[in-house]
This record gives sequence, C-alpha cells and structure tokens, in this order.
Amino acid sequence: MTDVNYSYWAGVVDCDGCISIEKSVWHKRSRSPVYTLKVGLANTNYNIMEAFKNNTGATQKIVKRKIRSPKHKQSYGVKVFGKKAYLFLQKIKEHLIIKKERADLAMKFYLYMKPHQHGVKVIEDEQKERERMYLEMKRMNKRGRD
Repeated sequence: MTDVNYSYWAGVVDCDGCISIEKSVWHKRSRSPVYTLKVGLANTNYNIMEAFKNNTGATQKIVKRKIRSPKHKQSYGVKVFGKKAYLFLQKIKEHLIIKKERADLAMKFYLYMKPHQHGVKVIEDEQKERERMYLEMKRMNKRGRD
C-alpha cells in the first residue's frame, strides 16, 4: 500500500469498519477466555471487499450478509485478525479520525498479548487486564446515545 492508500483505507475503516477485541469462552471449566484483535469491514461493494482482503492479507473468505429488508442492497463482510490486523492498523492509524482511539487501544492490546504463549494458563492479573481492555473497547463501540 502507498501513503495514498493508507489514508483511503483509514477513511473506509472510519466509515464502514469495526475495530474490536473479540472474546471467546471455550468451556465453563477453569480455562481462560480467549481474546483476539479484529478489524472488520462491511460494504455493499464487493470490489472494495476484495481490495480490503488483498491489502490486509485477510485469510477469511468474503461473506454475503443477510438482507434484512427488501429496501436494502446485498452487503458483504470480511475480517482480519491478530498480527495482520495489528500491521494494518499500524499503517492506517495516523490517518484515522473517528476510530483513532479504538486503534490505539487495539494496538496496545495486541502488544500486551504478543508475549503470551498459547496453551499456558493465564495468571489472574493478566486475565483482569485482558478483560479490562476488552470491556473498554466494547464501551467505545457501543451504539446509541452515551
């Protein structure tokens, strides 16, 4: 991507994108939840979705979203996770306007998570910090009035 593309993609993410931290609870046993950095995009233009996927290195396929009303056009969604999401945010962050604060938290979250190994039990303080960042991102992404 060139610098021009960085600002373009920042505009697309500011308008039609989502920067989030996902939480998955595997079992009710003592296993810790898994948290993942995600950047997603939804749009009615399939070509933009393909370009997003190619520019971010997303490995997920582009999905057709359910049409909720006959008045709506067909829309599509694609997501990028983890390191690829982090690298993409690094490139566009300085150009973001609306979602800059979310990008800052997402990048901080990724760097915090990076040194941790999969399959290793998470200590309580680390679990609390992951949950704190997850809840903060959830608050930032909340819809409706404050």
